[in-house]
Amino acid sequence: MGKIKRLDDKYVNGYKKQKVSYKSYKGKRKETLFFIHGLTSHTDMWEGIISKWIDKGYNIILYGIRGHDKSTKPRYYKDYSFSACADDIVEIMQKENIKKSIFIGQCLGAYIIFEFYRKYKDKVAGIISFGGNYKNVHENFFAADISLLKKPIRILFKSIAKLTKNVDYKLEPLSYKRCKGMVENYMYLQATIRTIPRVWASFNYYMNNCDYTKIIEKINVPFLVLVGEKDNTFPVRISKEMYILNNRNKKRKMVVIKNHGHSVFMKHPGLVNKAINIFLQEYFNDSPKDSRQ
Repeated sequence: MGKIKRLDDKYVNGYKKQKVSYKSYKGKRKETLFFIHGLTSHTDMWEGIISKWIDKGYNIILYGIRGHDKSTKPRYYKDYSFSACADDIVEIMQKENIKKSIFIGQCLGAYIIFEFYRKYKDKVAGIISFGGNYKNVHENFFAADISLLKKPIRILFKSIAKLTKNVDYKLEPLSYKRCKGMVENYMYLQATIRTIPRVWASFNYYMNNCDYTKIIEKINVPFLVLVGEKDNTFPVRISKEMYILNNRNKKRKMVVIKNHGHSVFMKHPGLVNKAINIFLQEYFNDSPKDSRQ
């Protein structure tokens, strides 16, 4: 693998004409890999992953989710819906002349991919969910019946988002290099502190107000469910549920990365790339082409 690649920022007017940032690389292959980071993260967190795929000639898109990176940070929680994010992605694809993508989403990114598939199925060539979830965060996290708490949890996050709608500050995001050396839980605490409260609360509201069970059941494109064995954010059993729900799909795979957690894609990108490489070789044309898919 070559030296880690840094890509320049680009912008597009997304949902409600709000500014969305992203980064791109144009390769010689027809396939486009569209990366979507997690909550409180940013596009530079993919640095260790994308070098391999740039070297192999893939087209690359790194989407800076609204509220993160250099994208707009709306004041109202409704502007952080997964549907709004899906519309942002469509605008990026149109600007870059991309008809279909293989989507790779970590944590929050997986939710956004499932919503995108719901709205724009024909634009999805494949899906890779890494450390992802598909329904109410706390219901899955505690593996228990918390039906009585669902509404209070949603009200809590919505209230935080509304109360902090005018709170703005700018802290330097954690660098990829710094994150690699941090203990995982401390790293996520630091990343959360650097995220504007209304952004964190708004996305938590939507992560606790969704259920993509029926979407998972209907996915019929190549689907890789990837998770760290020691993922404490969205445990392995959640990925297993997604894999089982998608049992009618003959092009589905699940890989558990031993002895690693939610941030293995940053700390040990080679392990993640190995799983992705096997998946791409099996289900996608590996011959270089000049045209973009």
